[in-house]
Amino acid sequence: MRPYGGLADSSTTINQNQGQRTNIDPYIQYQGRGGSKHVLRTRWFRSQNDIPEKKQSSKADTYYGEYQYQKLFLSDHFWMNQLNVIAGLVGSKSEVRGELYGNHSNSNVAPYLQLEKKFGNKLWSSLGVRYEVNQVDTYKTEMRPVFRAGLNYELDKATFLRASWGQGYRYPSIAERFVSTSLGASKVFPNPGLQSETGWSAELGIRQGFKLGNWMGFIDLAGFWTEYQDMMEFNFGLHLPADSTLSQVSNVLDYIGFKSINVGDTRINGLDLSVMGQGKMLGLDARFILGYCYMNPVQLNPDSVIMANISGDTKTLKYRYRNSLKFDYEISRKKWSLGTTILYNSFMQNIDAVFQNTKPRENVFGQIFH
Repeated sequence: MRPYGGLADSSTTINQNQGQRTNIDPYIQYQGRGGSKHVLRTRWFRSQNDIPEKKQSSKADTYYGEYQYQKLFLSDHFWMNQLNVIAGLVGSKSEVRGELYGNHSNSNVAPYLQLEKKFGNKLWSSLGVRYEVNQVDTYKTEMRPVFRAGLNYELDKATFLRASWGQGYRYPSIAERFVSTSLGASKVFPNPGLQSETGWSAELGIRQGFKLGNWMGFIDLAGFWTEYQDMMEFNFGLHLPADSTLSQVSNVLDYIGFKSINVGDTRINGLDLSVMGQGKMLGLDARFILGYCYMNPVQLNPDSVIMANISGDTKTLKYRYRNSLKFDYEISRKKWSLGTTILYNSFMQNIDAVFQNTKPRENVFGQIFH
């Protein structure tokens, strides 16, 4: 027996591979005068994958370093009292070599500053900024500031109200831009012109602690709203060369597969409810976590290519669940524990349309294959 590998039954996604992971993580921490703290973290990480049969071997080295300074100020001055300052500089460089991605390197440098201030005994605030500098190979260096802010207020005993807003920014990875390989009969295409993803996210939430008999825990309810511009997503479709049309290619199957593309502007909003508790059950230590999330992930300006590749007739983003539920329960005694997990996801409204077609005939972007 051989598993299906996509459009061609004779192909299989099973392959043998060997991998090695090596990392060294030296760090140093120094406690200075007046409550200041200095931290230096570094890392070298090597990942090597050998898959000669599929020509997917690769080796990657990542170098990482971060210096961070922290100091809590206590002063008679209103703005300086109970002010925590966190500042630092982080940098990383990756070098990838191999058949899977080709030979590429990328680097990231980002200075950052965060101020955390407590006002009285009930209000905590934070304000931060990070300046991202990214470059892949000899592509133009991309620079962008990213801001965030947050508030946390104690309404009553064990009752906290919070609000936060922050910008998001994600630079394309080497894999997203340059991966070129096949998985069975399916192919993965590179996209060197992939643009960075930006956006912002806001949250408003409330947390209430509780104690019932020998049980204690909290209930947390939050509403969130996130918007992305030029969102990146792997898309299964027909990816012809930029200067070609369907009538100009001899075998359309050579150009069908996955490719990371910018899908445009998107919005994901919803509600998240969490309940966590711990206590005693029949004399045993017990704990539980219950989580429910409702979200509405939509495409704000879908183009004809994206709409043609989805299985539904809505603007819902692919491979997302609107409703998700998770329940964990565990009891323990000394070194022994017994637990259970229950997961529920609602119907997935949209997937790549081609995956809903059935064998032995497949209609792939208007082409019939037997």
